[in-house]
Amino acid sequence: MKIPLFFNNTARSARAGRFRRWLERYGSVFDVMEPESSEDMLNRLAAQARSGAPAVAVAG
Repeated sequence: MKIPLFFNNTARSARAGRFRRWLERYGSVFDVMEPESSEDMLNRLAAQARSGAPAVAVAG
């Protein structure tokens, strides 16, 4: 099972680029999600909690 990873791709573009390169190496572990807004983020996180996800990761 992949770990849900919520990525704010608008946060500090230089760091976002480095993070994307990191994901190229380790991305197979994660199910990357890029919410479109803070409301979308909260809705997606709530859905993960309801589904019983044991953990999520957040970056950006």
